[in-house]
Amino acid sequence: MRSRLVSGLTVPLVPPSLDTRLAILERLAAARDLKLGHPVLRAIAEGIRGSVRELIGTLVHLEMVSRTEGSPLDMDHVRDYLQQRSASRPARVRDIAAATARHFALRVAELRSPSRRRAVVRARGVAMYLTRRLTEESLEQIGHYFGGRDHTTVLHGCRKNRGSDAVGAGRPQGGAFNLNNTFYPPFVAAK
Repeated sequence: MRSRLVSGLTVPLVPPSLDTRLAILERLAAARDLKLGHPVLRAIAEGIRGSVRELIGTLVHLEMVSRTEGSPLDMDHVRDYLQQRSASRPARVRDIAAATARHFALRVAELRSPSRRRAVVRARGVAMYLTRRLTEESLEQIGHYFGGRDHTTVLHGCRKNRGSDAVGAGRPQGGAFNLNNTFYPPFVAAK
């Protein structure tokens, strides 16, 4: 049985190289009938080092902005987009834990401790819920950060705190919604 499971073909997945990203962007631009210069495509390829989906998403976003504004897609659009993208870094577990601890007037050490005090358990559950929503961490990784807890404990905390009403109960300005806005401000319509 083991030999059948082990005998599969393994293929390492690596991000595409700069030349590959550039070729992908050239073909995509041609398919979408976009007239883009080589410097613009190169700037996008150098700025986006992730997956092919990120490249496609970036080009589609830039195309949409360009068509909405009625102006050609140029280096200024690309620079603005890349600066905006680098400014919005993803949330990290320790940032979420620190914001949650501040919100509930606790210390991060208390969230990571084995304490079962109601206030600590509630705050820890909110922190686990937000970490699950705002990061790519697995249940095991979240549990490990919050004091070596089991993945089922993290799942319970996430389910219990899923709705912002449950999280904000008994706290006038509280809840996961307000903490969530700490990392991702609410949408404000442009004038």
